[in-house]
Amino acid sequence: LTERDYSGLFGNLSSAKVSNLTINNARIQNSRTTATESYNGILAGWAEASAVISDITIRNSYIKAESTLGQVVAAIGVGTLRQGAVMSGVLISGSQLDAYNSVTYGDAGGLTGCVEDADRYGSTEKTTAIKNSAVIGSTIYGFDNAGSFAARLNGTLTISNCYSDSTVRVTKSNAGGMISSGTGADCNLIISNSYFAGKVIADDTTDANIGGVIGLLTAADRTFTNVYFATDIAGTDKIAGNLENSEITGVSGMTAIEMAYQSAAKQGIYADFAANQVDGEQPWLTKAPQDGTYYLPYFYAEGIPSVTSPFKGGDGTDENPFEIWTYADLEMMSYLVNNENATYSSKSY
Repeated sequence: LTERDYSGLFGNLSSAKVSNLTINNARIQNSRTTATESYNGILAGWAEASAVISDITIRNSYIKAESTLGQVVAAIGVGTLRQGAVMSGVLISGSQLDAYNSVTYGDAGGLTGCVEDADRYGSTEKTTAIKNSAVIGSTIYGFDNAGSFAARLNGTLTISNCYSDSTVRVTKSNAGGMISSGTGADCNLIISNSYFAGKVIADDTTDANIGGVIGLLTAADRTFTNVYFATDIAGTDKIAGNLENSEITGVSGMTAIEMAYQSAAKQGIYADFAANQVDGEQPWLTKAPQDGTYYLPYFYAEGIPSVTSPFKGGDGTDENPFEIWTYADLEMMSYLVNNENATYSSKSY
């Protein structure tokens, strides 16, 4: 595609409903040379006016948006969400976004590139929301803003029951595991029951804001509840790139193995999430076929514990020792013996 204001399977979704759709192996490229904004997404370039996007799967797809003059807003899902648009049950897997060739601005998000309150007619009556969604095994590469859930936030956004284990990369400026930037007087960010277990990278770290949750956060209106990120995978222990962790509440950064332990033996993360369901759904949990117990999806994929035992087999007795099958199991054993000595040092493995 060339010189398109909107690119995607749908250009613009206004007061529309799209559901029960799977997109496999899509390829989209939009190149522009004019000094105007472009909005790009595998599903749609734009969604507004209470549009509803539900039960969508995008797999093994690629989108590239570039411009020599104008701003680029792009996402694997929907380029921009405005005025009450809702995304629910959206799964993005094994896909890639490149919005880094822009010499001006390039916003790149996994689920959406930009969120704004007002629609094209100035109405700001409704809140935009993303819930029960995940970005798995994907790469989001932006010029100056990149985040796995959303890039740039200029309005009110509620995120609940979402997770990502994807790589977020930015050429310069702002990179966040979940959100790239939330700034301005109209910005209001609410995140609950969500976690990030992916990488955050900035090519030019001189002036970059890098955070496990958000890159640049200046908005006073922010509420975080049961939000987690894996510090060792993300490559940073900072919640927001421009703030001290003490300035933000409701977010916990810990190593991946600590997150796994919290969701297993102590059931910390799992219990927090299960007690705060949205619409009665638990898409951030994976039911193990072998025993019917639940895992946080990232840790299930890595072969790390259920919510009832820190190991996949055994009870720690001489007759039925804990089973060590993988390197992740060894990491778990090391963590438990060193940090929960009274409980696990005398167990059999």
